[in-house]
Parts: sequence; C-alpha cells; structure tokens
Amino acid sequence: MVAMTVTSESEVSYLRQRYQSLGQMIASEQWQALRGSVLIIGTRVLGAAIVYLTQIGLARWLGGYQYGIYAYAWSWIVVLGFMAPLGLNVLMVRNLPDYQVRRRFARLAGQIRWTPLAVMVAGSAFAGLTACLILLFRNAIGPDRWLPLILAAACLPFFALSVLYEGIGRGFGWPLVAYGPGYVLRPVLFVAMLTMATVFGIRMNAGFAMGLMLAACMAALLWQKLTIARHIPATIATATPRYHPAAWLAAAMPFLAIETCYLILSNADVLMLGYFAPPEQVGRYFAAVRTCSFLGYIPFAVAGLALPRFSEFNSRGDRAGLARYVRSMVRWSFAAALAGAALLALIGRPVLASFGEDFVQAYPALLILLAGILIRVSTGPVEYLVAMNGHRGPTMVIIATAAVLSIALNFLLIPPLGIVGAALATALAVTFSVTSSAIFAWRKLGVRSFIL
Repeated sequence: MVAMTVTSESEVSYLRQRYQSLGQMIASEQWQALRGSVLIIGTRVLGAAIVYLTQIGLARWLGGYQYGIYAYAWSWIVVLGFMAPLGLNVLMVRNLPDYQVRRRFARLAGQIRWTPLAVMVAGSAFAGLTACLILLFRNAIGPDRWLPLILAAACLPFFALSVLYEGIGRGFGWPLVAYGPGYVLRPVLFVAMLTMATVFGIRMNAGFAMGLMLAACMAALLWQKLTIARHIPATIATATPRYHPAAWLAAAMPFLAIETCYLILSNADVLMLGYFAPPEQVGRYFAAVRTCSFLGYIPFAVAGLALPRFSEFNSRGDRAGLARYVRSMVRWSFAAALAGAALLALIGRPVLASFGEDFVQAYPALLILLAGILIRVSTGPVEYLVAMNGHRGPTMVIIATAAVLSIALNFLLIPPLGIVGAALATALAVTFSVTSSAIFAWRKLGVRSFIL
C-alpha cells in the first residue's frame, strides 16, 4: 500500500474539520456510498433501459443479419474507445481526490486542460489507423461490413473524449455529470433519430444505424464538455496550470494496460464470435449480453464509486478503514446482484423472444453469463483495489493472463459450441481473474474481498 503522510498544519486542520471523529467518518462514508450508488446505478439503469429498448427495436427493424453486423461494429467502438484515452481517464479518477486533499490545484488545473487534447489526438490516431486497416482489407471483410466499421472508426475520438470526461466526473464525485451524457443522453438522441427515420420510411441497415450513432456521440460529448466546464470549482479554474505530461502518461500506462486486458476479457467473446460465426449468431449472443447488462451495471457502479474512495483511504494511510469499506461494499452489491440474476433467469426466455423468436436460442448462454457476473460481483473491484495500493505489476500479470486465457478459450470453445462456448470462455476467464486478485489482496493487503 502507498501510505502518504500529511505534514502541514493546514492539511491536518482540513482533515480534522472534515472528519471530527472516527464515528462521523464511517457514517459519512456509508452515506456517501449509499447516495453515490443510488445515483450511479439509477443513471446506468435508466440508460440501460433506453439502450435495451433500442436494441429490441434495432433487431426487429434490421433483422438478425444486419443487427449482428451493427453489434459487431459497436463492440469494436467499445474496445478501442476505452483504449484511446491511454489510461488517463482512470488516472483522473485517482488524481482528482488526491490532488484536492493535498491542495495541488495548479497541477490539477493543468491535468484537466491537457488530458482532453491528448485524448483527442490519440482517439484521432486510433480512428485513422482503424479506417486504413478496414479499407485495406475491405474485400476480406465483406461488402456488408466495411462501411459500418468505417463509421464506427469515426466515432472513436468522440467516444474516447466522453470516456475521459466520465473519469473527470467520477473523480469529482459527480455521477450524473459523469454517466448521464454517455449512458442516458446519447441513447436518447439515438432513439429519437431512429424514430424519425422510421416515421419518414427510411430503409434501415447497419451502416445507417451506425451513422446515427456517430451523430449521437458528437452531440452528447458537446453537452458533457460544457457541463463539466461549468462545474469546475473556482479554486481549480482560477489556478495557474502546471503541466507534467510525461509523468501523467507514465502513471497512466499501467492503467491502460489493465483497461486493455479487461476490455479483451469482456469483449473477446463478441469479437471472436464475429470471426467464427455468421452475423445472426453474433446478434443473438449480443442480445443475451445486453439482457445481462442490467445486472452487469452493479459491478460497474461499485467500481465507479470505489476508485475515488480507495484513493482517499490511501492518502490517509487508513488500511483498517479500507478493509471495512471493501467488506461492506461487497456484501450489499452481491445481495443486489443475486436477486437480479434470479429474476433474469426466470424471465430470460420471453425477454429474449422480444428481439425475435430466433433469439431464444441464446438462453443457455444468458444463464452462463449471469453466473459469470455473480462471480465478478462476489469480490468487488478487487483488481483496482490491488493496483491502487501499490501492486500494479501483479494486477497487470493477473488480468493479462486472464485476457490471454479468454482468447484461448474462445478460440477453443466457439467452433464446437457456438454462443454457449463464448459464454463459457468469458465466465471461466473472469473466475480466474477475480479469484487470483482476491487471494493476492488477502495475502498482501490483509483485505478480505470474498463474499464468503
């Protein structure tokens, strides 16, 4: 663990004013956890509901084949769009609370001004390289796929910036500002444009749908940027910026490695299924993934809430408080996930049928994916806990191994088992990742993150 001491009288006075007693500190943390979780989960569930209804409409409007192409293209946006910020989005989540506690407002002002420029450049580079590869291999990709993939590449700079601004919102503790644009506003705009296209009788295909998503990404990003600019505290906005780009990039690289491995772990199934299976199978599996997404937002919300809290515990050097916080967080999040999994298992078949009768074939895969999410929630965001306590090397080794395992298992299981093999590969790789990380956290940090 990285334990940093507080030496100045002003900082000691600040901490004493914030927490007059240990009892008040715990109560404050519990209240913040409850309020933050409600806002994060509520925003994500609202966004998920809008996205889910949109996916049902898309599947019926486009048909299984075109919907599978759209799902495949969107999966590439997610993977590359979270890689393009170069780990700076996670670094913002760590640095914002730490810099504010230590009154490093000039450095914080510099980081807030510099990182969007860096991410825009990186996102544009990702988009350009991806588009060149698509055009170079478009004959192998196929005439139905290359245009939606080109439009997906065009989304990358805007999606990447939205991911960065999400990290800034999370670091400041603004869940609505962080999650609202990407998870509510963007899908609402997408739905509105799809509805208008339907009203005017425009023929739908995967390329047209991806073009509308590009417009929605741009509009949502503009709103997010303006909103964050209005919310920046005066102490930061008026500070003379200090820039340390080399140090920030060096500090962000481990987070980029972790994020990349986690993205592979989470999306290798859809991407490799798109290689081995026809688009119809990709569409069915993607529908199962989307159905599980409501439950998957619980670990996402927990991680979004926990990362700034981990940083604060580290700044105070409070390992006992960290252990109590982790145990409490895991217990209530697992209880919520278990109830949600039971409900989805009961209603899974009719829900999948809403996409189309053929989509019910994905029900066995849905059950396996639900089991994987329960395993994920049973330890909390333990990889980030280990990484943010000075053990980034072991964290990267564990998640990189899990990512390689996911690719290998998908390669072995998809050809004989199809979408069931993809679900099994993901669940097994996740089990390895969280179990290894939880054992490491217990032995090295003394923090038990297991639900049992």
